[in-house]
Amino acid sequence: MPNDALLQVRLDAKTKTRAEKFFKRFGLSASDGVRLLINQAMTEKTLPRIPNAETRKAIEECRAGRGEIVPMSELKERILGKSCGR
Repeated sequence: MPNDALLQVRLDAKTKTRAEKFFKRFGLSASDGVRLLINQAMTEKTLPRIPNAETRKAIEECRAGRGEIVPMSELKERILGKSCGR
């Protein structure tokens, strides 16, 4: 499908520069990044998953080596209670 429509986005200069540097690391332009976001949203029919504060904290704990490995069966019990599946 040809790229024959124009979309303009306004944002502050600092964010634009940060986005350009970020996408350049992947060999993409900022425009490519916006296209990826829109195409993913249209394909998935939802916005990309953005972790909430609790999830971000857990990610940082794991990266710092303070995470905990839990077997799936135990995780289910912790989340749903011991009566899960019974």
